Amino acid sequence: MKKSVALGLSTLALIALSASPLYAIVAGGQTYFLVVPRLVGATTTNVSASYRIARYSFTVSVPSDSGEPLGALSVGIPAGIYTPYPGEVSVVDATGARLATQTTAQSDGSLLITFQQPVAPGSTVTVQFEPIRNPKGGGTYLFEVRALPAGTNPFSYFLGFGRLEFFVGGAGSSG
Repeated sequence: MKKSVALGLSTLALIALSASPLYAIVAGGQTYFLVVPRLVGATTTNVSASYRIARYSFTVSVPSDSGEPLGALSVGIPAGIYTPYPGEVSVVDATGARLATQTTAQSDGSLLITFQQPVAPGSTVTVQFEPIRNPKGGGTYLFEVRALPAGTNPFSYFLGFGRLEFFVGGAGSSG
């Protein structure tokens, strides 16, 4: 009887602990999100192949229950797309205010955009590449978007592909 009472109390204690709010998950020395951010969309200001001055935008929403602020975003640049220089990369919040970031080109062809002030849960940010030249050929281009929580040794989460389509002779915007 004492074992079952002790086991019951242990179970209640675990339930009570799991119901308390968690602000970060650190396991094996890595920081994780409780709820993963979401890639909301990808747009370009012009879908014409070879267009010289376009803007590509990738919008990410950080859930209010993410448990950890957003520390960085990684955007993989597909073959055939001009890789922007750090000065051609900016990030804005939902109000359009520019956020302070540091952009670093990675050896795998992606850009790592690190926030000087981590993005709070419940926020939305948009990464912009501008000016950028559209690819010479038409087609669908997939930009791999990843999110990293702020904190020690962050785990990189694949959010999805930002999909942009370009057309030979096309004009206009994708969104």
